[in-house]
Amino acid sequence: MSEENAKRDWSKVHRRAARQVNIRLTPEEADELNARAEQAQTTVAHLLKSSGLAQPVTRRVTQRTAAADVELLRSIHADLGRLSGNSYQIVRAMNFGRTVPDAEAIEMLREIRAALLRLRGQLFTALNREP
Repeated sequence: MSEENAKRDWSKVHRRAARQVNIRLTPEEADELNARAEQAQTTVAHLLKSSGLAQPVTRRVTQRTAAADVELLRSIHADLGRLSGNSYQIVRAMNFGRTVPDAEAIEMLREIRAALLRLRGQLFTALNREP
Protein backbone atom coordinates (compact mmCIF):
# COMPACT_ATOMS: atom_id res chain seq x y z
CA MET A 1 0.00 0.00 0.00
CA SER A 2 1.37 3.42 -0.88
CA GLU A 3 2.12 6.00 1.80
CA GLU A 4 -0.67 8.23 0.46
CA ASN A 5 -3.24 5.42 0.78
CA ALA A 6 -2.01 4.59 4.28
CA LYS A 7 -2.69 8.19 5.41
CA ARG A 8 -6.09 8.41 3.73
CA ASP A 9 -9.15 8.44 5.98
CA TRP A 10 -11.06 5.59 4.35
CA SER A 11 -14.17 6.24 6.46
CA LYS A 12 -14.79 9.37 4.37
CA VAL A 13 -14.44 7.67 1.00
CA HIS A 14 -17.80 7.10 -0.64
CA ARG A 15 -18.05 3.84 -2.48
CA ARG A 16 -20.68 3.09 -5.05
CA ALA A 17 -22.72 -0.04 -4.44
CA ALA A 18 -21.82 -2.67 -7.02
CA ARG A 19 -23.90 -5.68 -5.97
CA GLN A 20 -27.57 -6.20 -6.66
CA VAL A 21 -29.91 -8.51 -4.75
CA ASN A 22 -33.28 -9.54 -6.16
CA ILE A 23 -36.16 -10.87 -4.09
CA ARG A 24 -39.61 -12.15 -4.96
CA LEU A 25 -42.59 -10.63 -3.18
CA THR A 26 -46.32 -11.13 -3.25
CA PRO A 27 -48.30 -8.05 -4.31
CA GLU A 28 -49.33 -7.59 -0.67
CA GLU A 29 -45.72 -7.70 0.51
CA ALA A 30 -44.68 -5.22 -2.16
CA ASP A 31 -47.51 -2.87 -1.11
CA GLU A 32 -46.44 -3.19 2.53
CA LEU A 33 -42.81 -2.37 1.70
CA ASN A 34 -43.82 0.59 -0.44
CA ALA A 35 -46.05 1.92 2.36
CA ARG A 36 -43.30 1.54 4.95
CA ALA A 37 -40.75 3.23 2.70
CA GLU A 38 -43.13 6.09 1.99
CA GLN A 39 -43.81 6.48 5.72
CA ALA A 40 -40.05 6.60 6.38
CA GLN A 41 -39.65 8.99 3.41
CA THR A 42 -37.03 6.82 1.79
CA THR A 43 -36.74 4.23 -0.96
CA VAL A 44 -37.61 0.56 -0.61
CA ALA A 45 -33.98 -0.37 -1.30
CA HIS A 46 -32.67 1.88 1.46
CA LEU A 47 -35.36 0.67 3.86
CA LEU A 48 -34.37 -2.96 3.25
CA LYS A 49 -30.67 -2.19 3.58
CA SER A 50 -31.15 -0.29 6.82
CA SER A 51 -33.30 -3.01 8.38
CA GLY A 52 -31.21 -5.93 7.11
CA LEU A 53 -27.90 -4.38 8.12
CA ALA A 54 -29.19 -3.04 11.46
CA GLN A 55 -28.50 0.55 10.47
CA PRO A 56 -30.84 3.45 11.16
CA VAL A 57 -32.79 4.99 8.30
CA THR A 58 -30.84 8.19 7.80
CA ARG A 59 -31.26 9.14 4.18
CA ARG A 60 -34.40 10.84 2.97
CA VAL A 61 -35.10 10.19 -0.67
CA THR A 62 -38.12 11.21 -2.67
CA GLN A 63 -39.68 8.31 -4.47
CA ARG A 64 -40.17 8.45 -8.18
CA THR A 65 -43.67 9.22 -9.30
CA ALA A 66 -45.67 7.32 -11.85
CA ALA A 67 -44.95 8.07 -15.49
CA ALA A 68 -45.88 11.56 -16.59
CA ASP A 69 -48.67 12.24 -19.06
CA VAL A 70 -46.52 13.00 -22.11
CA GLU A 71 -49.34 14.34 -24.29
CA LEU A 72 -50.44 16.78 -21.60
CA LEU A 73 -46.83 17.91 -21.15
CA ARG A 74 -46.56 18.54 -24.91
CA SER A 75 -49.73 20.61 -24.78
CA ILE A 76 -48.37 22.62 -21.84
CA HIS A 77 -45.11 23.17 -23.70
CA ALA A 78 -46.97 24.50 -26.74
CA ASP A 79 -49.10 26.83 -24.59
CA LEU A 80 -46.00 28.16 -22.84
CA GLY A 81 -44.47 28.89 -26.23
CA ARG A 82 -47.57 30.81 -27.29
CA LEU A 83 -47.58 32.83 -24.05
CA SER A 84 -43.90 33.56 -24.45
CA GLY A 85 -44.52 34.83 -27.98
CA ASN A 86 -47.37 37.07 -26.84
CA SER A 87 -45.26 38.56 -24.06
CA TYR A 88 -42.36 39.08 -26.45
CA GLN A 89 -44.54 40.99 -28.90
CA ILE A 90 -45.64 43.44 -26.20
CA VAL A 91 -42.05 44.00 -25.00
CA ARG A 92 -40.75 44.34 -28.56
CA ALA A 93 -43.36 46.92 -29.45
CA MET A 94 -42.45 48.92 -26.35
CA ASN A 95 -38.71 48.66 -27.11
CA PHE A 96 -39.26 50.07 -30.61
CA GLY A 97 -41.11 53.06 -29.22
CA ARG A 98 -44.64 51.95 -30.09
CA THR A 99 -47.07 52.79 -27.39
CA VAL A 100 -49.19 49.94 -26.21
CA PRO A 101 -52.51 51.14 -24.82
CA ASP A 102 -52.63 50.52 -21.07
CA ALA A 103 -55.96 48.74 -21.29
CA GLU A 104 -54.66 46.40 -24.00
CA ALA A 105 -51.47 45.62 -22.08
CA ILE A 106 -53.36 45.03 -18.83
CA GLU A 107 -55.84 42.72 -20.56
CA MET A 108 -53.00 40.78 -22.22
CA LEU A 109 -51.19 40.43 -18.88
CA ARG A 110 -54.40 39.19 -17.23
CA GLU A 111 -54.82 36.58 -19.97
CA ILE A 112 -51.20 35.49 -19.56
CA ARG A 113 -51.58 35.21 -15.77
CA ALA A 114 -54.80 33.17 -16.08
CA ALA A 115 -53.18 30.89 -18.65
CA LEU A 116 -50.11 30.38 -16.45
CA LEU A 117 -52.29 29.42 -13.48
CA ARG A 118 -54.20 26.96 -15.68
CA LEU A 119 -50.94 25.51 -17.01
CA ARG A 120 -49.58 25.15 -13.47
CA GLY A 121 -52.57 22.98 -12.57
CA GLN A 122 -52.17 20.94 -15.75
CA LEU A 123 -48.48 20.47 -15.04
CA PHE A 124 -49.18 19.01 -11.61
CA THR A 125 -51.79 16.72 -13.17
CA ALA A 126 -49.37 15.57 -15.89
CA LEU A 127 -46.69 14.79 -13.29
CA ASN A 128 -49.14 13.01 -10.97
CA ARG A 129 -48.46 15.50 -8.19
CA GLU A 130 -50.60 17.72 -6.01
CA PRO A 131 -50.07 21.50 -6.01
